[in-house]
Amino acid sequence: MLASEIVDRLSDAFGKRMSEGQKKIYLEWTEKAGFHADSIIESSIQNDSTFPAIARLNNALVNKKSSANMFSDPSVKRCYYCCDTGVVPYLYEPEGKSADRYYTRVFACKCSNALSGIPKYFDVFKSVQFEQGKYESNYLYPHIIDSIKLKNNQILGAKGKLISELCK
Repeated sequence: MLASEIVDRLSDAFGKRMSEGQKKIYLEWTEKAGFHADSIIESSIQNDSTFPAIARLNNALVNKKSSANMFSDPSVKRCYYCCDTGVVPYLYEPEGKSADRYYTRVFACKCSNALSGIPKYFDVFKSVQFEQGKYESNYLYPHIIDSIKLKNNQILGAKGKLISELCK
């Protein structure tokens, strides 16, 4: 399917009229997502109740590319910051609607795979949020973020269970 057909299908499925500028951004995303675009958009149409923001599509793209990279040749050097997905995650502490969990947002990487239409990580933040530290050398930056997020959310979950037990 052509990029314009994919974007039109998404727009039609959610009854969303897009301005020329919005359509251009979604077309750029579709072209950057390559062969993953069709399956990500179809999944969004089937599973989302609202029109997906670019950030949600980028998260789906990161997941698709990360899954594909898990089976790639280990001798091939991948971008440390994004695992060749084009986006670098940033870990946020619980706040507002997400007060019950740590969450990530993604920013464009500085490598050649960088996604367009989103701020660049190293323009917003001058350095990485976490260092390699105790993590194994085969851990790339997104793996470190995921590991820290998982650990912190497990701690939050345990605290939440403790508090609810004390309130009984």
